[in-house]
Amino acid sequence: MRASSLLRQLAKGGCAARRLSWVTPGFSQSRRCKTTASAKLQFVLLGTGNACYLERLNSFRSKGAANISINLGFNDPLAPKIYAGSDLFLMPSRFEPCGLSQLIAMRYGTVPVVRHTGGLRDTVVDVTRHPREGTGFTFEDFTADACWEAIERALAGYRDRESWRRIMRRGMHRDVSWHNAAGRYETLYRMAADTRRG
Repeated sequence: MRASSLLRQLAKGGCAARRLSWVTPGFSQSRRCKTTASAKLQFVLLGTGNACYLERLNSFRSKGAANISINLGFNDPLAPKIYAGSDLFLMPSRFEPCGLSQLIAMRYGTVPVVRHTGGLRDTVVDVTRHPREGTGFTFEDFTADACWEAIERALAGYRDRESWRRIMRRGMHRDVSWHNAAGRYETLYRMAADTRRG
C-alpha cells in the first residue's frame, strides 16, 4: 500500500480528516473501533467536534490499539499527508450539503467511502453499481453496519490492484472545476429562459 514515510505506521488503510459531529456514525461506536483494531488494516482519524464523540475516541485511544491513530483537533500540515498516505477516505455523513473532503481525497488518488447523500452523492460514483465509471464506494443507510459493508466492499476491491488503480485514476482526473459547472449552469439558465419566453 502506498504511504509516506511519516505515516507508514499510521495510514496503510483508511483515513478520516474532518469534523466529528452527530452527522458522522461508524467509528465512534466502540464495537466498530474494536473490529478495526483487530482487522488487518490501519485507520487514521484527524478532526474535532462534539465532546461526546471526542470522549469516546479518547477513551479508545488510551487503550493503545497499534493500528488506529486518533488525532483530535485541526492540523493543517498533517491533513494532506493523511490524504496522500491513505488508500481509503471515509466520510459517512448523515447529510453533506457540499463536501470538499472527498474531492480532495480523490485528487490525491485516495478512494472515498461515503454515504450516498447531498454533495457526496453528486461527486462520488459507486464502483459496485458502475464498475467502469466508479470513483468510490457508497452506502445508503445511516448505520454503522451499512458503513462497514461499504468498507468491506472497498477492501475487497483493493485486492484487484489493476482495477484499484483505474478507480484511483478516475477520481484523480474527475473534472469538478467551476469551468465545468459554470457551463452546465449556463445551459440550465438558457433552458429556463427559453421555457419562460414560451
